[in-house]
Order: sequence, then structure tokens, then C-alpha cells
Amino acid sequence: MRGLLYPLLAAALVLGLSPAALAQNRGKPQRKPPARAPARPAGKPPAGKPGARNNAKPPEPEPAPEADPPELKALQEAERELFPRLTPRPALDGAAPLREPRPEVAGSGLPPAPPPAPEARAEAAPSLDWIKNLKMPDMPVRMDERVIRYLRFFRDDPRGRGTAALGWRRMGRYRDLILASLRAEKVPTSLLWVAMTESGFDPRVRSHAGAVGLWQFMPDGARIYGLRVDRWMDERKDPARATAAAARYFADLHRRFGGWELALAAYNMGFGGLQSAIRKYNTNDFWELCRHEAGIPWETTLYVPKIIALAIVAENPGVFGLETLPQDAPVASEPVRAGASISLGAVARAAGVDEPALLALNPQFPARRTPPVPLAEYEVRVPPGKASEAAQRLPSEAAREPRPQLLTIRFGQTIATIAQDLGMSRAALADLNGLGYDENPAPGEAILIPASARPSAASADRPVVVVPRSPSAIPGKQRVFYRVLGGDTLAAVAAAFRVEPDEIRSWNLLDPSARLLDGTTLQLFLPPDQDLSGVVALRESEVRPLVVGTDEFFAWFEAQKGRRRVVITVGPGETWQSLGRKYGISMGLLERINRRPHTEPLRPGETVVIYTKKPGEDPPPERQDEAT
Repeated sequence: MRGLLYPLLAAALVLGLSPAALAQNRGKPQRKPPARAPARPAGKPPAGKPGARNNAKPPEPEPAPEADPPELKALQEAERELFPRLTPRPALDGAAPLREPRPEVAGSGLPPAPPPAPEARAEAAPSLDWIKNLKMPDMPVRMDERVIRYLRFFRDDPRGRGTAALGWRRMGRYRDLILASLRAEKVPTSLLWVAMTESGFDPRVRSHAGAVGLWQFMPDGARIYGLRVDRWMDERKDPARATAAAARYFADLHRRFGGWELALAAYNMGFGGLQSAIRKYNTNDFWELCRHEAGIPWETTLYVPKIIALAIVAENPGVFGLETLPQDAPVASEPVRAGASISLGAVARAAGVDEPALLALNPQFPARRTPPVPLAEYEVRVPPGKASEAAQRLPSEAAREPRPQLLTIRFGQTIATIAQDLGMSRAALADLNGLGYDENPAPGEAILIPASARPSAASADRPVVVVPRSPSAIPGKQRVFYRVLGGDTLAAVAAAFRVEPDEIRSWNLLDPSARLLDGTTLQLFLPPDQDLSGVVALRESEVRPLVVGTDEFFAWFEAQKGRRRVVITVGPGETWQSLGRKYGISMGLLERINRRPHTEPLRPGETVVIYTKKPGEDPPPERQDEAT
């Protein structure tokens, strides 16, 4: 049999192992790949790994499945039992045992256990003739111990059979589409099983790191291979476009490394890391790299044999109990051309289908509408036989919907502040634009607002802003004010207003090492003719400045709490305690206001500041200096 190098050794190591549930390995996020040249000599593909995994995932308007669906999460547990990473190191004879077991790397991917006795080996060894007779896939196969373990798991363990059955069933959804792209790039059709390992054949899957789609492309890698990834369109979720890109990437990796085992390893771990490992250990044999400590990531040592085993399973459905299992029907569709900012609901009505069914065919539109780019057209998929009807009815259906307006985000605006200004909820505005609950477009980006949305009527009261005692004016400059948002930095504000950070610090008495706090206001002095259309700035006529520490300042702030600030003259025999009782104010607040401890005696004739809520208990007129 082709590729069966040492079945007896493999059998001795495989026998007696208790396989467990199979789960998909997830590699660590990889560096982004550089751009792919349109034409290149063989062996010169671009760098990087377009698929990456496992970090925080940004939310979407509709929940997207995680990259480890429930049916595949069993993979990881099985691999922990099939291929233990660490084992305790026994204490040396005559030496004191270690306080804690020290890990020892099993570089081969196999547990370092003593070989069984010859008698036990003879009793336990089942026949491996079924492996010798397996039909091989269209890529070179080396029957490594790990491949055999996976094959035994898929054939003999109920959980493994369930995992194989899941892949076999779901394969029908995109098999023809994937095989056509792989054949067009002249790469092995067995690479179809990478999609099973990556996403379970679900184009909506998003990893915690932000990798998306059947092939788990990261944004930068996807763009390199011609996929559009932005707020309005994410072609990583487009099965046809993403599959064509993945096939090109596989071809590039094979040109670089010359072998499919290495190409698969590079897809999982990134080609740069694989290159480093090859140079470090001076071997380009994948299986040899798997044996070395710190050779390649542990996940990659299992990723390659897992895909090889799945490809073998697919070539031998009878051996693995799959030949009688039905497969999902192919996901079929027809394209319809739609203009800019057309909702998928309008397309669904034009095609006479339910909107959820149309959304399932078009996961590449996260905002559930075509991008709002004027004079552009986009391909929307409808069920087979519906394209002609949809094309005829779409103009009238689209005309029935009010066309949203475009609004350009200014520095200092967020989705929440814009929604508040428009008198709508943040959730509704975010949903219209396909944004997550904490996602805000950058200044200069455009968002959609409802056609009927109008800014709320401005309050008659000018907002109060607090300013330091100086400066209040600079000759030849206009004073404007900016309200700080969460996440703003001094450098960002300075860049937006085209001033220096040190100038902002000076104008506002800021600590250069402290962070800006949202809700505070900065005063800035700018040239009178400076364009402020790209920022949210209030001019001096639009605010009510209050200088810190003035009577007006204290009067306004205490009025918000229903209090008045008064300055009294201490009379004979009066104490902190008697004043506190008389005006209903605590010792702590008296100390805080007057910056003196209440244990320090009061002297007749000195002044004390009181914040009072008791107008009937005001001091006599000759002893008060009331702030106005």
C-alpha cells in the first residue's frame, strides 16, 4: 500500500489506547500575509496565513456560530486523550521526589509509555489488514501513527463515527463548489476536508480572533486574495469567493514548500513560523519536525494527520459506515444584480421568498443590505428559478422602501450620540448599519440614517462648560470646545484639531501623564478660518463657560443639588458642630469645603463657607455674603 511505511510499529503504539471524543484543534493567531503578486514564478507565494483563530470575537447584528460548533468541540477532548502533550517525569532512583511533577514534552505526539510485554502485544494486536486495503486520496499519504489513531477513532469509536458522519452529511452542501475551485487551481480535491476541520462546512462561523467563513480567513489575508472585507460586505462568508481564494492560497503554499504536508502545516501555523522551524532543525520533513521539542506547534502536529485521515475516510465510505448515509443537498442559488443600499428584504419580496431564506444565501452582507456606494451594483443570490422574477420586480420593491441617507462621522461623534441627536435608539441605528453593540465607525466613515430621521430640537439652554481661570482669550484665535468621549487621547484630539498636545495641556491645566475622562470638556484656541466640518466642536456662542472657583461657578453647581453657597461670619460661641446642626451639613462636608479640620476651633469674626438646603435658616443679612 502506498505510504504505509511501518504498520507493525504503528500497531504496537496504537493498540490499547482509549480514544475519546474528537475535537477540532485551533491554532494561535498568525501574522498577516503580505500581498500576493498577480504573477509569480513557481515557488514564490506570498507570506502569511489567512486563517487564524481563538480570541475575542466582535459581535454582529445576528449571532454567528463560533468556529468550534458543538458537533466539532469534541475533537479537542479526543486529541487530549489520543495524544497527551505532557507526562510527569519520575524521580531518579535514590533521589527525593520533586515537589511537583515536571512536564516532559512528548515530541513525537505519542505518549512516552514503556512498550508492552511480548505476550500482551500478541494478545491485544488486532489485524491491520483493513488499513492496507484502504483507497488513498489524491495527495501523498504517509501512514504515521497519528493518522492511524485518527482512522481507528473514525471507524471504531461511536463518537468518532458520529464526527465522520457529520462531515459526510454536511459535505454535500458545498462539495461541488469546493471541488470545482480546487480543480481549477490544480490542487488536491482532498483539501475539501480543511473546510470541515476549520468550520464544519458553515460559512457563517467566526472565531474568537475574528477569522471568518468556510476557510477561516483573517481580514488582511482575505483582502490579499481579493476578498472584500468591510462593514458592508464580508466576502469571507461568501462560499464561492472564499473557496476560490483558499484554493489560490493552497497553490501558493505548495509552490513555496513543495509538499502538501508542509503546505497544510503552513496553512495552520503560518508560513513564516514553518520556515523558521525548517531552518532551525535543518529538515523539510513534516513528520521529523513533529518529533522535535519546539519544532512546530502541537496543534499543527495533529492538524495535518487529522485532515489526511478525514480524506482517507471520504475515499472509503464503506469501511467507515458512511456509504448509506444521506448527504445535505447542495446549497444552490442564482445571482441577481442589485443597486446600492438595497435591503435584502426588498430582494426577498421581489423573489417571492422568505427573508430568512434569502439571508441564509447571502451571509456576506452583514448589514442585510447592499453597500451604500452610489452607481455600484452587487450580486445577491436568490433560490434557483427565482432570478428572473426577482430582477423584474426588484426596482418596484426597492422604490417602496425609503432610501436611507448617508451621514459622515465627525471626530467626537459615536453611534450613541448620533442616535440621541436623531431621536432614535442606539440599537436601531446600529442594526441599520450592521454594527455590534460596542462598535463605532472611525471619523470620516459614512453610516446610514433613516430617510425620515431629523436632528432633535436643540435645547434652549446652552451647555455649561468649565474652564480654568486663564487663558480666556488669545489674540487672533477663536475659542472652541470639545467634549471628550471614552477612548479619546490627547494625541488624537490634537491631531483632529491640528494643534499640539502640549498646547491643549496648557490651555486646560492637564496632567501630561493622566488620561482624558469622558464627559469632560477641552477648550482650544484655533485660527478663525480653520475648517471644523470634520469635528464636533462648540463655538463660544453655543456654550456657557464657567470659570473655576468663581461665585457663578459655585452657584450653578450647588443649584443642581438644591443648595446655595453662602459665606457667614462666625459669631461668639459658635462651633463647627453648632453650624452643622443649624444648617444641616455634616462635619465631613464642612471640612471639605473649608479645607480645615473640625477640631480646629473657630474664632469670632472669621468667615466660613456653608452649602445650605435650609432657606429658612439663613444667617442674618448683615452676616452673609450670598453668591449670585
